[in-house]
Amino acid sequence: MLSTGNVTFTARWIYGSYFGENVRTSITLTAVDGAVNCSTYEELRASTEAGKAVVLTGDIMLGKKDATNSELESFATKIPTTYDWTYYKNQGLERPSVYYLINFKNDLYGNGFEINGDYITRATDATGNPRLFKGPLDFVQARGMASVKAQDNIVFLVSGNNVTINNVSLKGCSDESLYSDGVFDLSLLNYVGTTLDIASNAVVKNCRISNGRTCIRAYGGDGAKPIVDSASEVDVQKERITVSIESSIITMAREFLLKVGSNRSIKNNGNNNGVNEGKLKKADGSFYKPYDYSNNTDQYFYDNYVMTDVTLKNSVLANSGIFAIGMETHFAGVMLAGTGGIDIEHWENLAATSFPSVLRMEGDVRLLDWKKMANVDSSTLIETSNLTEGLQFLKLDIAEMLSSFSGTKGYEGIIDTVDNELCVHSGIAMYGGGHNYSYVDFTNMTSEMFADYNVNLTILAKDKDGNTRPSDDPLYLQGTMLPMAAGICDFKFYMYNSDSILSFEKQQDLIDSNEAYVVVPA
Repeated sequence: MLSTGNVTFTARWIYGSYFGENVRTSITLTAVDGAVNCSTYEELRASTEAGKAVVLTGDIMLGKKDATNSELESFATKIPTTYDWTYYKNQGLERPSVYYLINFKNDLYGNGFEINGDYITRATDATGNPRLFKGPLDFVQARGMASVKAQDNIVFLVSGNNVTINNVSLKGCSDESLYSDGVFDLSLLNYVGTTLDIASNAVVKNCRISNGRTCIRAYGGDGAKPIVDSASEVDVQKERITVSIESSIITMAREFLLKVGSNRSIKNNGNNNGVNEGKLKKADGSFYKPYDYSNNTDQYFYDNYVMTDVTLKNSVLANSGIFAIGMETHFAGVMLAGTGGIDIEHWENLAATSFPSVLRMEGDVRLLDWKKMANVDSSTLIETSNLTEGLQFLKLDIAEMLSSFSGTKGYEGIIDTVDNELCVHSGIAMYGGGHNYSYVDFTNMTSEMFADYNVNLTILAKDKDGNTRPSDDPLYLQGTMLPMAAGICDFKFYMYNSDSILSFEKQQDLIDSNEAYVVVPA
């Protein structure tokens, strides 16, 4: 083989013709000119760090089981975070770092084999606390009682330009690690990190990506200066990343199976509850509106503002803790601009408007993420511990948000009842509280279209009948105070509902018939 390509080997039983049968079988392997065959952790790490293309010839467990602390440290590499680290800067601290275990700077051809981070990501001390991967950085923290999280540690990083990841299973940890005393529990992924963090142009095809706090994270933009004063400071076309995820299966995430966002934002000054400044301007000087479908076909908007461009094609996403897909926008409330009348230390100059992302859904994309309402657990979005009465508003309960408007005009059927239990489809969540200019392009999607719902955080302050809750109700505090931190703009949800063809029962039928995870080859 003198070039890169697929090689098919066919074996035929020479005596088959005597029995009137042509007995044969074939196997196709990928051959890559100049690549390195890897079957051990040591070979994989050395080759990827050297920037070489890799062909797997066997399953690989990263690191070493029962490693010492110094060995664990040696298995990981620190890189400066690419996400907003203004909170650390406000404290006079240096730009913080996250760990990665493997960095793909060149192509990976997996031949169907698996790479698994369990020995490192699930390493715990005698008290059960993580030894190396100890959770995401903070975006902000309030007096040690509440924190919004930023970038997490990374099992597999893609940082080389135009990298192809083909026909491999990437696992943040082993499937067995999702069970405690025989009970399945996604919270066991709290500290596993991001399975695959994509920071450059990349193609992921024919892959299985699973078992992470987030399974795939794609964020464009240089995070050295995450918040700028003006969009003109940023060369969007230079910093934009384009990612294609094709014919892949993404499963088991504590939060989101696919998370899309931007490492760049435009500073807000706090006017109009922190969202009036930093809007994105059109060529004529007027402002774009968030969630406006005309933005989708506006070339000026794309050329000057879209920082992350992700295509998801002929793929299956299943089993998230919150939603299958999350599209994040920066917090933009007055409390983060230092103008909200409630001064929390080190929160100043944090309100901002994100450079947007685009998600293109193409072909047969299945978001098999119907779940019981009780299993929509957004407690990791704002992590809290021993909150004082004055900080109860810092909780964010997406399940309660969905329940609050269920059944009201325009939201009929968003929650279904199956076997006397409330169920909801957690498809795509566009969240944050600031202006969310990101959009989803469904033009070339062949699977069933979603219903879409706009919801504001203020809905938490009212009960299902639309009546204002008592002022001492924690949900009232969330609905009135949380927008002062997050921002006053709507969330948007793309979901199936009780009228959809893909119902809770249909999803279960697909799984039971083994048809759920059959994807169209790339």
